[in-house]
Amino acid sequence: MKVSVPLGNDVYVEFEADTTKEIVDELTKIEELRTEPCGKCKKHNTFVRAKVVGDNVFYGMECRDCHAVLNYGVSKDKKPHVYKKRVEVDEQGKAVKDKDNKVTFLGVNGWVIYNKQTGKLE
Repeated sequence: MKVSVPLGNDVYVEFEADTTKEIVDELTKIEELRTEPCGKCKKHNTFVRAKVVGDNVFYGMECRDCHAVLNYGVSKDKKPHVYKKRVEVDEQGKAVKDKDNKVTFLGVNGWVIYNKQTGKLE
């Protein structure tokens, strides 16, 4: 069966699936691409982007209004997929936890903006 899924901003993804399990498997991957309101300014003017720097490609969602970014990671599977980077991770890729053993989120639920004065993502 053919499945059509809206991502937002009049963008749709279509795929073929034979079983409901296949549909759920594909929807799980696609859900990471669905646009969402900016975590910083709360406006709905966001878009998916790929930024090339040298030999590297950085994926994410960006706000057209305040320029905050929700970065994507890329899995190292045989068939790589993207996921939204919402939590801080250490060198081994494990989630960083605070003194209360709670996961440390990046920025506002993963949304960060570069502060020119401090030179850091906030």
